[in-house]
Amino acid sequence: MPSKSTSVRRRQDSRKQSFKAICTKCNESTFVPFKPSPDRAVYCTDCFKEKQSSAKKQSGNLTFKTRNPDEGHKKDRTGNYESSRVDKLDSQENIENSIPLSEEFESMEISPSLKKAISSMNISVPTPIQKQSIPALLQGRDIIGQARTGSGKTLAFAVPMVTQCDPLLNKVQGIVLVPTRELAIQVASVIKSLAAPENISVSLLYGGHSMNPERSALRRGTHIIVGTPGRTLDHLRQKNLNLNFVKFFVLDEADEMLDKGFLKDIETVLTKTPRTRQTALFSATMPNWVTDASTRHLNNPLIIKVDAELDSAPSIE
Repeated sequence: MPSKSTSVRRRQDSRKQSFKAICTKCNESTFVPFKPSPDRAVYCTDCFKEKQSSAKKQSGNLTFKTRNPDEGHKKDRTGNYESSRVDKLDSQENIENSIPLSEEFESMEISPSLKKAISSMNISVPTPIQKQSIPALLQGRDIIGQARTGSGKTLAFAVPMVTQCDPLLNKVQGIVLVPTRELAIQVASVIKSLAAPENISVSLLYGGHSMNPERSALRRGTHIIVGTPGRTLDHLRQKNLNLNFVKFFVLDEADEMLDKGFLKDIETVLTKTPRTRQTALFSATMPNWVTDASTRHLNNPLIIKVDAELDSAPSIE
């Protein structure tokens, strides 16, 4: 049996070890003093400090009761929990800031926890694009939605996508393609806020950094991916990504993606998904060449135009 001093040294040595991980919040690489696991949230130093600061502000307002640690968690087919208690506490932090939802949101066929997540985002009344798109997508319709930037398009497709994902099926069921890394991070942030209470995981795929963290996330299993066309296609070619179970496919900022020459990559990705998938295309402008290209991949789409005056791109120097 090892001596007491030997045990102490081993514990000290273990504390000096660090493991590479991906921050749950900002998706950047970091090092942590414990071995990461799929069911535990990991934060970089800056995000952890921000989280602690936020928790301190909320601690005076939140009252926590003792509960069974298994309560509120769902198990996957292997019997493992799909979300950690840290994720649950994260979703609690915005409870005090939530506001009542309008009757338009309350009447939508979405879960109470999803409605609470929308409320915690300080959203009460749906925007015009949300009001028209969410019910149609919940009914299974393909849509082409046109509304200007800042009109709430992300929530318009995120709510139906999260609703349709099955947390017990550890496969990619939803995919969102966007033209830039910055937009991918922004869209994923909104989807994660809605997905966490539903035990739905979200992963980012974009270029400019190592593929290894993304590859690891895909191997662990994720329900929704948000990515740029090129990086998503790279993972498909390397067989890191399987889209055979995709139910919901979204092209966001479609005019910009097609204008930048992503059409070939997008169509290649589309061919890897089931033909029975539901497809939605959202864009700030909707010139004819965009709708002509999109209708080849959509089934009798419902066309929703909120900002009809933006059919052509604005002339800006």
